[in-house]
Amino acid sequence: MKKLFVVIGAAFILLSCDKEAVVEPKQSLVSTSADIRTAKVNKQEIQTLIRSWAEWVYGRNSSVAPFLDPNGSLQDLNQPFTSGVFMLGGGSSPEPVTRTVTISLSQYQFVFVPLVVLTGFFNQCIPGSYPNNPEAYFQSQFKEGLNGPKDLTLLWDDVSLLSTKQKDARTNSGLFNFHVDPSYFFESNQCLEDFKSLSVVYADGYWAKIPLTLGTHTLTVGGNFDLRRFKYEFSNMVNYTIHVVE
Repeated sequence: MKKLFVVIGAAFILLSCDKEAVVEPKQSLVSTSADIRTAKVNKQEIQTLIRSWAEWVYGRNSSVAPFLDPNGSLQDLNQPFTSGVFMLGGGSSPEPVTRTVTISLSQYQFVFVPLVVLTGFFNQCIPGSYPNNPEAYFQSQFKEGLNGPKDLTLLWDDVSLLSTKQKDARTNSGLFNFHVDPSYFFESNQCLEDFKSLSVVYADGYWAKIPLTLGTHTLTVGGNFDLRRFKYEFSNMVNYTIHVVE
């Protein structure tokens, strides 16, 4: 049986992929800046940021995953320092979470955060076989939930930055490879624990890259979706207080 590990916040779904559906990839861009409702960002740049975000999240032990952070203390851990962008974790449950972070403007000029995201990965250390087209398979599994999420929230200092077109905030990482920490797998073996095997990873969701200015700001992100085929619903909401210092 082919196996796919899917991560939704802190929830894990183990899927079988004996039947493979082909879904054409969709073009999508993320809105950004103070004019986030109308501005658009180069898709390749956002894909690079999503990959950095996924490595930041899943490259460390799941016990210190940033989406499990109760107060903001885990957001500084192992920041990738990528192009002046400070990564933020989304939420993992429907209960609102309040986090506080301090960010130096001399190091980071933007924050990058998912409103809601699905991440999946394969690893050859786990018994089974890959689908013939992993990217199409990921897309087929995620399509239902991510094509119609509800209650997407993106507030910066109490002003909504969402585009009038919800799809403007949607994009995916494409397939890429890196060492997912063994703690994210249900099954483990020496291959995984020795980090000798790369995982095939795909992340898809709704994202925002927001410029920082000095001062104290509030950021609220969240959303929900319904994966009916797996009888699974997910929602999250995170309220950030961000102190931007020199």
